[in-house]
Amino acid sequence: MKSARNNKLTYRFLLLFTIVLSVFYSFKGVTKKKRITTKEVNKIRAKKLQKYAFQRNELNKEDMTLMLGNAEMGGRARLDGLGFDRIWFSDFWRSNAARMPIFGPKLSFKGVEKDYKNYSQKLEIKNGLLSTNVAHTNVSYKSELFFSAANRDILVIRLSDIKGSGKDNLTLQLPVNDVDGKEGGRWDVRESNKENVFTVAQKSDNLVLGTSIDSIMSNTKLMFASHGKPHKLNKMVYGLWSSASLKPSNKKGEFIVDTKNNDEVLLIFTESTNWSGGLLETNVLNSLKANHNFNHLLKANTNIWKNEWEKYGVLDIPDIKHDQLWYRSVFWLQCTSSSEKFLPGECQFGHEGWNMLPFTYGTAGWSVHDFTMLGSPEKAARMLNWHFKPASFNRNATYWLNYAQKERVATNKTQKPPYAQNPNSKDAWMFGHELRTSGDGTLTTWGNQAHLAGFGLELFRRYYNYYPSEDFLYGKLYPVAKGVAEFWSNFLIWDAQKKEYYTPKTWGSSEGGKQNNPLDAVMAAKKCLRAAATYAKQLNIDDKLVEKWNFIEKNIHYPENKETYLAYKGHDGNVPEKSIGYNGIRYMNAANFVNQELVQELDQKKVTTLLGKISASNRFGTGFAVFHSAQTATAECLFKRGDSALGYLNGMIRALDKSGTAMRECEDRHMPYFSTNTNAYILVPIFMLMQSTNNKIEAFPAVPSTWKDVAFYNLPAENGVKVSGKMKNGKIKWVSHTKNGKEIYRK
Repeated sequence: MKSARNNKLTYRFLLLFTIVLSVFYSFKGVTKKKRITTKEVNKIRAKKLQKYAFQRNELNKEDMTLMLGNAEMGGRARLDGLGFDRIWFSDFWRSNAARMPIFGPKLSFKGVEKDYKNYSQKLEIKNGLLSTNVAHTNVSYKSELFFSAANRDILVIRLSDIKGSGKDNLTLQLPVNDVDGKEGGRWDVRESNKENVFTVAQKSDNLVLGTSIDSIMSNTKLMFASHGKPHKLNKMVYGLWSSASLKPSNKKGEFIVDTKNNDEVLLIFTESTNWSGGLLETNVLNSLKANHNFNHLLKANTNIWKNEWEKYGVLDIPDIKHDQLWYRSVFWLQCTSSSEKFLPGECQFGHEGWNMLPFTYGTAGWSVHDFTMLGSPEKAARMLNWHFKPASFNRNATYWLNYAQKERVATNKTQKPPYAQNPNSKDAWMFGHELRTSGDGTLTTWGNQAHLAGFGLELFRRYYNYYPSEDFLYGKLYPVAKGVAEFWSNFLIWDAQKKEYYTPKTWGSSEGGKQNNPLDAVMAAKKCLRAAATYAKQLNIDDKLVEKWNFIEKNIHYPENKETYLAYKGHDGNVPEKSIGYNGIRYMNAANFVNQELVQELDQKKVTTLLGKISASNRFGTGFAVFHSAQTATAECLFKRGDSALGYLNGMIRALDKSGTAMRECEDRHMPYFSTNTNAYILVPIFMLMQSTNNKIEAFPAVPSTWKDVAFYNLPAENGVKVSGKMKNGKIKWVSHTKNGKEIYRK
């Protein structure tokens, strides 16, 4: 590898830095226009961020509590603006397969009737600031709170304009036990007794520290015990500084806040866990030494948000419901993803579904694609560093390869293949489905989805194509590509009579049972083998492996008949009249953006036949996880079926809760703030407006017929190019490509 690194790699550099200006358009009437400036783009974005803030002017029982965060910590703020019932963290774990919340901090005006004479609440998506104005008969106040993006270990809460006879009844509850704010439900694994989690100690009139009790980590029962072992050493120290004096009440962890001489109270809450490094209490005290001026803290936070937003591409969608949801989804993305410490879990900071465990095929993966395709390579790279776990990859692969060997014996397919196979190969890598803190996949039924190899590789491949780097190619992309190619080389079963390879029985993305050769697994195998061979040729290494990979890739075939592609080997080709409940009809997901480079070689007629059947059969939104709808929608985009893609996009909106705030997993399941869905949703409008693969850029490839006036600005494409374009009355007005701030193409 090292010697190959010194090669000139002429072909590779040509591939990376030569832009093939083959731009395909579906509309006529292209006219030139002066280039739009960065200042103008920022102005368009700023107006949208202001417009799409969450605004409530009355309190309704159906209102969903608003979730905010800074990727390291977050939670759903109380409707009254007085803090949180629970906060979650990227790095506080109940076990190695389950995150753990703390309960608080929250404020309360004790004994005051809460009659809400006046109420308003606003969450700014430009900077994550939540402002709440409340007027009860006996007390009124304004609350402002945010998780700082400038110091991602602190939560800032300010109460101001505190007035009324109930003013002096303000109390503060800090986290103590494991039951306050109990949500209940399938994933609630806390014990029923009020088990103390923290010891709370007041250090001064204005400072309180809480320290986790070691025993809690070893005594808690886990609902899914097979997922992992308790973290006996997982510890947290939290601290709270108050501008007003605090006096302990008779309730553990509760303090009376002195408001007699104050109509304003500033609270700064911080924490540190053993994953942070250093002395936890010292970390906390250092964070609390930060500036105690609310306006300065807010300004620092706003500047970070502003800088991040200005990296991203801008969409101008004529359908306001999708324009709004797109910008709000990008806001949730920034709240939940790209921690310095761990990958985000499902429903990150919003709900404890799946124990807030990271899924490669979930939030942890989709958010990498989002950051890559929006324009934040730093955040995408940070997440890829967490995905890249060679030891875990090999342990995952070993599990799969041993299973494949058993399948060979069980099906009497032990004939010697053209290339030797090793179930204990140290070179084989495989991505996990549900991920423990170590990076290992949990060995559950749902984890047996072989298409994960292709999805995982695409995280690295697309990032590299958009932001090419020699170090990334050598250090991460090729090792991953080689590892998953070796996985398939040792996993596939050889049929000596038919002279072809096929997969052992494995789950497809439909999760409807194990089958041989699921369509998505076959596409993943081809993708991985082909990619590894391509990169090895560029690097001029591993010639013998390239020969093997090419042979295997050419001898594994898509399941199909004369009319259509099939879900798996032996499938009869019939698509049910209705979707299969929760599972939905998912197998055409294989032709989505993850396999974009393979899609062009598929039989267009067969794809169109299958997509049409599936579109007519799925109950959009109901019983069909939104991120699967998004995958199928991107498949529709790749085949230029914009109206069909819009049908799926419209179906996704049905998964919003009744207040139109949070995306649930499906229309008929609760699971609010299911971040995989919003992260997947982000990509669909992008693929409608711009596609980039194999050094080709397509502008407006799959625009719905109803979107007559639509534009996009500074969307990243391959090789560091950024693309902008505008349509008016269904005709392209102009398209522009820039690189390093200079325009290199215009039409």
